[in-house]
Amino acid sequence: MHYKGQAFELTVPMRSLQFDEAALSVLIADFHDLHRQHFSYSNPGSAVEIVSLRASAIGRLPKPAAKPPDARGSGQASGKRKIWLSGGWRDVAVWTRDEVFLGATIEGPAVIEEDYTSVLLVEGWSCRRGNSGHLVARRHE
Repeated sequence: MHYKGQAFELTVPMRSLQFDEAALSVLIADFHDLHRQHFSYSNPGSAVEIVSLRASAIGRLPKPAAKPPDARGSGQASGKRKIWLSGGWRDVAVWTRDEVFLGATIEGPAVIEEDYTSVLLVEGWSCRRGNSGHLVARRHE
């Protein structure tokens, strides 16, 4: 909320679950009080604007059923790509996540691509796709 014409807003918590005329009056009074606390003045006769409303809710949702990951990966890298590693260009195997079948282990250096991320395994690391479908990377001792 802010006074009409102001370029900054204050977040004013709403005390009521209903948004009626009484709740609006309390909200405006709370805005004036909050404005006075922050800026040492308030203008109760001035127009007040609600700039945005935010709502949050807490509840319980049913637990989603676990889906087994797709285990039909090809087990073959889709190709190779030159990447800069350890001070030089190297040809590195490139996998899509779908190509990594359950239980498969990929040794670094390698790249695993997904729609929204890429995983770079450097030398000395390996990655295994567990039964849950997650990729688990481990460093060799």
